Amino acid sequence: MLGLLVVAAHVAGPFLMANERRVGWQLSVAAAAAPIVMNFVAYSQIGASWRLRIIGSSLISFAFDVAVLALLLHTQSREHQRIWYH
Repeated sequence: MLGLLVVAAHVAGPFLMANERRVGWQLSVAAAAAPIVMNFVAYSQIGASWRLRIIGSSLISFAFDVAVLALLLHTQSREHQRIWYH
């Protein structure tokens, strides 16, 4: 069920951002952070090592998740959403 909410957030966030809604940016940030948090929680429950808890099973997937989150939280992105979004 949580996975479906994350997928819906990945769809709704950019749509709302394209229509200049601030909630779209906030939803996109939450959707970008969700895979990192979900991996950490899932691997913590099975008692995995810290490397596996933070990175997960795929380094490339983790790198893309962090890159998307970093681009959304970048100073220029935050300034743009503060000025232009309703």
